Amino acid sequence: MSSRRRTIITELGLELECFRCKEFWPATKEFWWYKGDKPHTYCKACYTEWRREKGYPKGEKKIAIAAS
Repeated sequence: MSSRRRTIITELGLELECFRCKEFWPATKEFWWYKGDKPHTYCKACYTEWRREKGYPKGEKKIAIAAS
């Protein structure tokens, strides 16, 4: 089995398959988070849901505080 992402071409253009929900979404920043020019493996909806399941606060990053 290949670890390569499945893609399709539709009337909307290039669409990528989300590894989590297995649905195809247009390859735009409206549906995917991008790091540089590479989209995340989960669509935005699945990524947000995954963060909630893991207990990450919305829009906040964990910050390490050094003990004084």
